[in-house]
Amino acid sequence: SMAIDKVMTKRLLLAEGLPTPRYVLLRRGAYSPADVAAVPDALGLPLIVKPPREGSSIGVTKVKGYSEMQEAEKLAAREALAHDAGADDDREQGGAAAEFGRNGASWHIHVDAIKAMTRRSISSRTAR
Repeated sequence: SMAIDKVMTKRLLLAEGLPTPRYVLLRRGAYSPADVAAVPDALGLPLIVKPPREGSSIGVTKVKGYSEMQEAEKLAAREALAHDAGADDDREQGGAAAEFGRNGASWHIHVDAIKAMTRRSISSRTAR
């Protein structure tokens, strides 16, 4: 399901004009420990670090301080690599996604709502 891919879901929500927390995608092999350490400066704290394509809460960490960032990235990247082991495109394996994690309510969008938005978005673009 497309909803498992957190980055694609964010792109779809943004394309539809729906607000979503700011995020950073750390692509496997394309970032350094210094890049990881800079994520809290870019997004603010607290933040959520997770595998880009994984279900449930596998590999998800709430980072409340700078000292937690490196370990959270390692966990997310390890889980992403395990999940993506069968992917055809090696460049898309592993990595981590981080997003600003506001204090307060957590919102969950049902997968069927995302499927409906995807169909509507594709239909409106092909009708032009």
